[in-house]
Amino acid sequence: MESSSLAVHLRPALLFASIGALSFWTPDLVVHAWARDAFDSSHVRAITFLMPAALLIAYLISRRRVRENGFRWVGLAMIGGVWLTGGLFIMLCATVDGAGFASAGFVLSVLLLIGSAIPILTCMLATYDGSLGALLIITAVATVIWAYEESGLREPLSRRPKATLRGSGSITIHPEINRLAVILERRPKGFARTKVRISKSRETKASRAPSGNR
Repeated sequence: MESSSLAVHLRPALLFASIGALSFWTPDLVVHAWARDAFDSSHVRAITFLMPAALLIAYLISRRRVRENGFRWVGLAMIGGVWLTGGLFIMLCATVDGAGFASAGFVLSVLLLIGSAIPILTCMLATYDGSLGALLIITAVATVIWAYEESGLREPLSRRPKATLRGSGSITIHPEINRLAVILERRPKGFARTKVRISKSRETKASRAPSGNR
């Protein structure tokens, strides 16, 4: 049972890790292939915007597709894929520029790919690649989103006790709405009592007025 449940969660985790890696690093690879030796600060600003934007779009689409499947760690899997494949895509970007796999030996390339799973080495490679800003942005945003979803602030009303009205059809409402309905029902009664008292006082004054004039 445990192995089957692990396989069920491992398949979507690998899928979303691949989607996260491809959506994030593809703009970097495209910009490097387009700029080549002319890569400068303007291209760094472009990939700093394009890479997080592409990952965000992929995250929103993926999250909508898996709402019914019960897999909760879409964002975590995508960020993990970004970090674990960072060395590979950065080396591909360098290869497009004439370095990377084109100039490094086989042993050095293998060591870089294995070491890219270490975050500090990925940060060093991303610094030379120009994608460090985008990498830090998506990591910070993903951390904030994860903390927000795990804190229970996302759907506070849905976790509160609900009141159910029984009748021809069942209607479920929140206690706050029920209290407001009770208040609105009581207000007309109070106004009616006040009007009755005012009318009675006016009748009393009217009945006493002729006797006083006499």
